[in-house]
Amino acid sequence: MNIILLKGRDILGEYNTLQGKYVSDIDSMSRKELETFLTYTRGDIDSPFRNRRIKVLERKLESIDRDAEVADEQERKWKTAGYEYVALTEKWLAAGAYHYIPGYDPNDEHISPHASNWTIWELDGEEFFRWKSGWDVFRVLEEAREGDAAFEELIKK
Repeated sequence: MNIILLKGRDILGEYNTLQGKYVSDIDSMSRKELETFLTYTRGDIDSPFRNRRIKVLERKLESIDRDAEVADEQERKWKTAGYEYVALTEKWLAAGAYHYIPGYDPNDEHISPHASNWTIWELDGEEFFRWKSGWDVFRVLEEAREGDAAFEELIKK
């Protein structure tokens, strides 16, 4: 390996460790490890499989970047949906609506095994929306929009 040794660092040992990780389980390598191994591989013109490794490492880093972008976009969508849901519930609460969980007593420190996993919203004793614990935010929001239409009808009465 034609790598210049840096003061105080075992570059050869680090290279060999990263090479071992690359060969045995590239998916377990962190972004920093992938970048470091790519730098070492680019710098070692005598490395076996050098060109193939460079391509694989570059693709892996690009994949990590794409995955991060998708995750960021998904988080933005979740937050946007969450904010819309909060706005709806604030509107409902301001109009006097209330919500409850059937079988749940807020004065009891233990949750009853008979408590439902549904949350029900009512206005003047009439249900206009319910959602189930475990639904993802997009399903809750879709149902809440329908509930908001029903809420608006109750307000008109």
